[in-house]
Amino acid sequence: DSNQIIPGKLRELAKSFNCNNLKGHFPYKFFNLNNLNYCGDLPQYEYFDDLSLEEYNNWNEKIKKIGGYDIKNELIKYLKKDLKSLNEILIIFSKYIFNNYGINITKIKSISSLAINIYLSNFYRKKYNIKMIKGEVEKEIRQAYFGGLVISKNNYKHEKKAYVYDINSHY
Repeated sequence: DSNQIIPGKLRELAKSFNCNNLKGHFPYKFFNLNNLNYCGDLPQYEYFDDLSLEEYNNWNEKIKKIGGYDIKNELIKYLKKDLKSLNEILIIFSKYIFNNYGINITKIKSISSLAINIYLSNFYRKKYNIKMIKGEVEKEIRQAYFGGLVISKNNYKHEKKAYVYDINSHY
């Protein structure tokens, strides 16, 4: 699912990415097993989400001119718009990531894995080696993971080096 890599509503993402293919509108609250073959007036405004009253009224005028609303045809158009806008978003995002960071997102599963890939391939320097905790110490630390607020205290002497770990990223 694209939401693991690019979180957000598809409609908003398509606008943010200046896509040519924008997500359409569909009356989810109207659609059910009893009206799969509905043809008639545009369903009432209350059945739509994310649709302004002005957009609804303009659409309603167009529907009246073409002779009615066919729910099957509208659903197919809606799904095609969904897929085209998602495809366009992923292409734009993929090109941006590749052109700026040299990463191909087709093997990436989440925004976190993308972030670590970008960091390791573009900003990580061996002299700033990331220390990894393994073995018995790691097992002990993992037994203490209960979630909640983590507060850091800086009570160490400054003449010694110290490593600071973001434990939230270890899950």
